[in-house]
Parts: sequence; structure tokens; C-alpha cells
Amino acid sequence: MNIINWGEVYYIILREQGYEKANTFENNFQKLPISLVYPDISLIKKASEYKAFNTLSFADCIAAATAKNYGGSLVTGDKEFRQLEKNINVEWL
Repeated sequence: MNIINWGEVYYIILREQGYEKANTFENNFQKLPISLVYPDISLIKKASEYKAFNTLSFADCIAAATAKNYGGSLVTGDKEFRQLEKNINVEWL
């Protein structure tokens, strides 16, 4: 998971449920077998390419670029990612 997208999850929990739940998320996340990815220039470049030709948010493009650059799948229920199905593997919820 990209650190930027981790931050999105954190701020949504913080905004909707407060600090206690956000901190619980942080503590529980550390126990999961999920590595955090810190963007480098190649990841940002790929995200920029996706953003230039699609209507997704830049943060969503970063998630897509992370999946592409690391050979993984993007797990989502967000139908906006349909526009990138030819570029990345999407696992639909």
C-alpha cells in the first residue's frame, strides 16, 4: 500500500470517527502483512501519466501506479478505476 493512500484512509477515519479510531487503525495496520511503499520518481511519473489521460484523482492514480510498478492488483470497489482496467490488474470488491 502506498503511504499516500494510507494517509487517505487515516484522515477519513480521523474525520469521521476521531483520533481514537484513527490511532487504532494505525496500530492494527502495523500488524498486517502489508508493506508501505514510499513513492519515488518512477511511481510519480506513472501516476502522472494516468492522471493526464483519465479523470481519477491524483491519489487514485498513485494507487494505480503502485499496483502497476509493483506487479500487484488494486483492490477496490470504486468504479472509477474501470478506466484503468487495461493498464492495471483490478480486484473488485
